Amino acid sequence: MIKSKPPWIVLVGPTSVGKTSVAEQMALALKTDIIVADSRQVYQGMDIATNKPTASARSRITRHLIDCVSPDIPFSAGAYQREARQVIAQLEGEGKPILIEGGTGLYIKALLHGLWEGPARDMKLRQSFYDLEAAEGEGALHRKLKEVDPDAAEKMHFRDLPKIIRALEVFYLTNRPISAFHAEHRFSANEKPSFRMMGLRRERLALYRRVEQSVEQQFERGLVEEARRLLAKGFSPQLPSMRTLGYRQVISYLQGESTLEQAVALLKRDTRRYAKRQMTWFSANSDITWIDITEGESSEETFARVAPFL
Repeated sequence: MIKSKPPWIVLVGPTSVGKTSVAEQMALALKTDIIVADSRQVYQGMDIATNKPTASARSRITRHLIDCVSPDIPFSAGAYQREARQVIAQLEGEGKPILIEGGTGLYIKALLHGLWEGPARDMKLRQSFYDLEAAEGEGALHRKLKEVDPDAAEKMHFRDLPKIIRALEVFYLTNRPISAFHAEHRFSANEKPSFRMMGLRRERLALYRRVEQSVEQQFERGLVEEARRLLAKGFSPQLPSMRTLGYRQVISYLQGESTLEQAVALLKRDTRRYAKRQMTWFSANSDITWIDITEGESSEETFARVAPFL
């Protein structure tokens, strides 16, 4: 009789909710590594704005899918899926449980449910979309997507340019909406892994306070200097990696387009909005068992409530 594989354990939640420390305790209890699902932590040299685990934390528990590529190398959900599957095969070969932790819903979806095979990226076309958004103002691309693929547009925030641009790219390269491809995509039952998914969440105002504290700490730890170093190495502000939270706002300050105080305020606001979008994404997932963290609760106390689900 073939022994079935144990279910993968997945821990999700918005930025600043406290996933990192709880995931470490889960990994210690399971005697395994952590597979990180974070679309920004994959980039080398981008440490502070992405809230990567400290060197000390990474020495205690091995974390995979961090520092995968240079900031000028495109990295997609498909690339993440391929890399993560290799790590999963390695860990399963060693007899270790699979523990996935992160806040990038698309990466987690790619691992659990697969991805459809879409057309390759067209960087010239993508740049033309970025130029159009810059010329016509915020929301121009989302309005354009509404015209050609209203179903996809309805599911995307108008500021989520990477997803909007991918949807437009698919339409213009295939003459079919990306929503049609998604509707056709199905994962065969024998390929779909079994998993147990838990989510951490906090009352909104409490989460927002933690977000603002995290942003202040990023600036104290040298976020401005980190962004300056990346620019000095020749990484263009137009790169998708450099447009992400933290770098976009600081680069605007470094280029004289805002004051430091404005950059801090904008990053706080945009990170709150990002956390809200993450919660909207995860809240729609009925597979998640939610753990509500109370004000003042320690990570050890949170882990004690997560432990029965391992």
